[in-house]
Amino acid sequence: MNPTSNEFFEKYTDSEYLVFNIADLARHLDENDIATLDRIGAKYAQGRSDDGKGIGDYFVISRDKVPHISGNEEFLTIMGCAEIQKREMFIPIAFKPLSPQAVIPARSTRHAIGFDLVTPREVVIHPGRNLIPIDLAVEMPMYVEGKIEPRSGFSLNGMLDAYGNRRDADVIVGKIDPDYRQCIGVIVKSSESEPFIIAAKERIAQITFYQTAPVDIIVTDHLSAPESNRNGGFGHTGSKVE
Repeated sequence: MNPTSNEFFEKYTDSEYLVFNIADLARHLDENDIATLDRIGAKYAQGRSDDGKGIGDYFVISRDKVPHISGNEEFLTIMGCAEIQKREMFIPIAFKPLSPQAVIPARSTRHAIGFDLVTPREVVIHPGRNLIPIDLAVEMPMYVEGKIEPRSGFSLNGMLDAYGNRRDADVIVGKIDPDYRQCIGVIVKSSESEPFIIAAKERIAQITFYQTAPVDIIVTDHLSAPESNRNGGFGHTGSKVE
């Protein structure tokens, strides 16, 4: 890394770049770390930082290089890159509340895959199929689908009504396309003979986001042979393991 002019350094002190004081990092960096900095295009600069630390020696790293850093977690943490790298890996999903009662989906645990969908108000579930508006609109990137899925506890034990009783009802899977911007809803199928009430602020379903393949449909008169000699379908391989 060659020294650069002060003008060069000042150009890189905006939000698109990370600036690290070399003196603060020197005791943590070894040869492998220096090689990593070289590989991702880190620049060495001398100048005065915007954070008031004064004149010194600095590393300047473009933020768009951070997701491509391959190194141990300790190095990433020392460089202040771990959280930035994690954020860059996430796919932004935007939710718009359509009423004051709407609840933005959230994970129930830190590592949960699904985000809970909550009833904005008390709702009556009738026998058969029901649509429960969640009072939210969502915007997803192209090739990302939102899938509304049942909660496993409800699927096993039945849905809870407003009085804490288990009911023979469950959520039917629904799909949200990335160009859909209207109110999303949860489909509930009830096998009960009478209506029942679900309370407001009840976590009744979850939404999970999946990346899908960009596909182009073509028409052909010939399909390539499969790797396995497979004939039939719809259970033709049986269900019992030998």
